[in-house]
Amino acid sequence: MISFWIGIAAAAEISYDDALRLAEEANPTLAGARQDLAMAEGGLFAARGVWDPMFTGGLGRVYRESEQRDTAFGIYYQTTTTNSYWTSGLAQTLPTGTSWNVNWENNTNAFQIQLDPNSPFQVEDFASGSSALTASLSQELLRGHRMAYNLQTVTAAQNSVLSADAALAQQRQTVLSDVAVAYWDLVYASQFLDTSREAVAVAKEERRIVAAQLEAGNMAPVELTRVDAAVAQTELALIEADNLHAAAQARLATLLALDTVDVRTTTLPGEIPPLSLDMDQAIQATLASNPGLRAQQVQVDGAATDLVVSRHARLPSLTASASAGWQGYDDEVGGGYPIARQEVFAGEFPNRYIGADLSVPMLNRAARGDTKVKAAAVTKAELDLVALEASLAEQVAGLVRELETSQRRVELAKLNLRLAEETLEAEKALQEAGRAIQKDVLAAQRERDAAEVEVTRALTDYNKALVQLEGLQGRL
Repeated sequence: MISFWIGIAAAAEISYDDALRLAEEANPTLAGARQDLAMAEGGLFAARGVWDPMFTGGLGRVYRESEQRDTAFGIYYQTTTTNSYWTSGLAQTLPTGTSWNVNWENNTNAFQIQLDPNSPFQVEDFASGSSALTASLSQELLRGHRMAYNLQTVTAAQNSVLSADAALAQQRQTVLSDVAVAYWDLVYASQFLDTSREAVAVAKEERRIVAAQLEAGNMAPVELTRVDAAVAQTELALIEADNLHAAAQARLATLLALDTVDVRTTTLPGEIPPLSLDMDQAIQATLASNPGLRAQQVQVDGAATDLVVSRHARLPSLTASASAGWQGYDDEVGGGYPIARQEVFAGEFPNRYIGADLSVPMLNRAARGDTKVKAAAVTKAELDLVALEASLAEQVAGLVRELETSQRRVELAKLNLRLAEETLEAEKALQEAGRAIQKDVLAAQRERDAAEVEVTRALTDYNKALVQLEGLQGRL
């Protein structure tokens, strides 16, 4: 259980499981990787928007008064013009290289002329209306007829999402592995610090005994000098142990984004379970599930798709297009726009078009050069994939050997600890029988404490190697 308050620099007692959970929740690097994935998903959503239908519409009204002179008849006259229009349209481009649109345009015009500005009766009115409905369709027949070519932006965005997702998984494994290693480093550093403090206390007790023996005339002065050097050595070792412990605390606190560096572990390494590792199987498991390898495979697949698209882009552009529509016009008194609209929907005045446009780059160097670039990118991505697989295989092999060695190291450390404990018991028994002095007991105590620290080191080294292997296999 985590026993600290946010914003207060209190001690944090953290178990191993809590440390891993907190790393997923609070680690800033992992949070940044999640935002990278969110941005990639947003980019994919936006890339797909290019295929959305587009509605267009417009309307307006123009009013104009003017005065003019007819030089042939030598008269002045005034005109008033009123024009209203409204349009609407719907268009879409499809991944198949097809584009279509439907457009409806409408106009009404009112024209008034007054030949004598002083006579309201010399006014003539004219009105007209027009309407046109047109539908058009175009289709790419060569470059652009492949969906893969037209979807290259969407495909790139999809690959970005896959890459960001793999990067997040890889970052998660890295963070959890780093936190686990930092946790076990702190476990060892805490044990080492406690033992170093006990070593100082033992050395000072030994000095007290030697000083008493020297005062009683049972020892030479050189023995006191020798024990003073031992005290100084243990005090120096304590300083180094304290520095190691502080560094381990700071490292774990940084990874967990804690407001305090006074981190205390509550989980002990425990006993290691029987472990039988097959190196080849471990390597295959890593190659099958490593997030970094998955991210690199996405790069290879993306580069291969880009090459296919680039080769397609070397084709000429040949676009077939067709359109059909109807229009209407009327300027009769009492008619105008309503009549024009009726003519459109009655199909009285149709128009048709069919044709094709060809565009051929004479040298096509840009497209051919891009294909060479994309081919080289595929080769490089594949080489990077092979190199990463080899690197992972090497790392896994090293960790498997480290785990096997750590198992033996733990066994040896436990044997040494048992030997040190038996030696300490023997020295205490001899002391009680008057056949050993306190100095020998203290020396045996130091050996026993050092052996206990070595057991902790061996266990934590084993756990660190195990979490690193699990991290490479994406199993944390």
